[in-house]
Order: sequence, then structure tokens, then C-alpha cells
Amino acid sequence: MQSIIGEAYPQVEVFLKQDRAVLFSGTPCQIAGLKAYLQKDYEKLFCQDIVCHGVPSPAVWQKYVDYRQQKAQSPVKKISFRDKTNGWKQFSMLFEFQNKTIYKSCHQEDPMMKAFLSNICLRPSCHACKFKNQNRQSDVTLADFWGIENVIPEMDDDNGTSLVLLHSEKGKALFEKIKERMIYQSVDSDRALNDNPAAVRPVTAHPKREKFFKNLGKYPFDRLVEKYIDSPIRNFKNFLTNFKNKQ
Repeated sequence: MQSIIGEAYPQVEVFLKQDRAVLFSGTPCQIAGLKAYLQKDYEKLFCQDIVCHGVPSPAVWQKYVDYRQQKAQSPVKKISFRDKTNGWKQFSMLFEFQNKTIYKSCHQEDPMMKAFLSNICLRPSCHACKFKNQNRQSDVTLADFWGIENVIPEMDDDNGTSLVLLHSEKGKALFEKIKERMIYQSVDSDRALNDNPAAVRPVTAHPKREKFFKNLGKYPFDRLVEKYIDSPIRNFKNFLTNFKNKQ
């Protein structure tokens, strides 16, 4: 979920004018928004963005949270989008509720993650994002190093390996100050981004997005996702049904 900017931009400007160092972290479009707001560069402003898949609709997210709380019959206490109990590549959605019950499901099965990764719940602007490229306005980009097993397999322990992209002299200076406390290897950016397409191009809009949102209030969340997002199991069942009908 994208953070709520609120008064962050004006507050950053206040701190900078007080000659304070500021590290601003956000999505690429939020970094661009900050730069447009400030209209000048500041020596003590450091900007860090992420490789962003896209931003899901807050209404969809709220419907999902309500659905989970209703199922658990308890208010939610804690949420983790990337629980790595089963490993980095098999990350799970995790909910902890006030009644001490726990929900956990891998990203291939959890309905919210299925909606997110299929692009059906993303904002329309994300499908034409102008900030998906290597010419970023940030100083540093942090991301999951997806595909590291094909690039530096010895650094793949399935606990998660970070990708760090440096875009400016300020970003390089920051990295120099902390690199002795890290285990790292330098990699060609094209190789590093080979399995991170979201870094350089927008995701494709889901063909059933309009129907999904039109029926957002008509179905329980799990049924809504099942109705509009194809799954391998359902595709296989449909294949068997069609095959039998042709016999």
C-alpha cells in the first residue's frame, strides 16, 4: 500500500530550511512529487524509492481487511505482506488478530495478493506510469533482487536479498559510508533488472478490471477474486469440462 503523503512535503521543506538532513522514502511518483513541490535541489535531501509493482486501490484493500476481520470475528492487530516463514520466494500474507487467531496464506493463494499481482486492483495511472525507467529522480532504489539465483546464486539463501541501485553522487556517497557493514557484490544493472521488469515498464491492465470494481460491493472478497481472476486449478477444471463435452 502506498503511504499517505499528508503534510510530508511541507514538513520536508521546513526541515531542509532548518539545515537538517532529510531521508525521504517513497514510491517513484512520490519522489517526483516531492521534487516538484520543492522546485529546487537541497544538498541535505536524500531520496530513496522502490521498484513499485503498482498501487492497489485503498477501497479494495479496506474490503479485504474487513473480510479478514469478519472471518476471524476480531479486529486485526498486525499485518505482514511479506511473511518469510516459508521462505522469501514463497512469501505469505499474514494477519494477527486481537483474539490471538492467525491467518497466513502464500501469495499464490491469498485473494488480496492474487488481486494485486494480477493487476486487477491497481490504480489506472499505474498502467501508464511515467516513472518506470532507470533515469530516476531518487538517489537510491531499494528492491527485492528477484532472479538473483541466475545472477549471483551463492548469495541466494531464500531469506531475501536486496537490490540496491545508485543513481546519483549523493546515493553513491551514502553507500560508501555503510558498505563495510554489508555483504554485497557489484552487478551490471541490465542483468540485475532482467527479472525485475516492474523497474523499467508499467504493468499491463487486467482485462476484467472494470467488472471487478463494478462488483466490488456485491460479493465476499474471496468470491470476487475467484470470479474475475483466472487460476491454474480453475483453468484445468474448465479444460476438463470442455474436453468431456466434446467427447
